[in-house]
Amino acid sequence: MILVIGVLAAIAIARMMSPSANLPSVAETIAADLRELQALAMSQGEEITVKFSKDGYQVYQGTQEIQDTRFPMDISDMHAQIVKAPDVIFNTFGEPEKKSTDPIVIRSDGGGEEIAVTIERYTGFVSISNQD
Repeated sequence: MILVIGVLAAIAIARMMSPSANLPSVAETIAADLRELQALAMSQGEEITVKFSKDGYQVYQGTQEIQDTRFPMDISDMHAQIVKAPDVIFNTFGEPEKKSTDPIVIRSDGGGEEIAVTIERYTGFVSISNQD
C-alpha cells in the first residue's frame, strides 16, 4: 500500500515539474475565456476586443475597458509563455475579425513544445491543437 502511494506521488510530482504538462491547462483557460467573451459580444450586441499581454489580457467593449484579467497564476510558474497572440475582436454576432483567426501560440519553457488556441473564421469556434 505504501509502495503504491509512493509511486503515485512520484508520478504526480514528475508531471507537475514537466514544462509540457501545464500547456493544456493554460490553453484551456484561454479558450474558455474566449468562448465566454464571444457570448458576451452576442448578448450585449457590442463589439468585444481582447488584447493579450504576457501576464493576462484586457477586454474592451467598444472603446471602454471593461476587464483587466491576469492569468490565474503567473504563467511563468506554469512553465509556459505566450509567444504569439493577435488581438481578438468579436463582432455583435460573435464572429471574429479575420486577423483574430491567427493562432494564439503557447510554448513550454523546457522543450519548445507548443499548443495553439485557434478561432475559426465566421463561426468563432475555439479549438486547441498541438503545434509539433
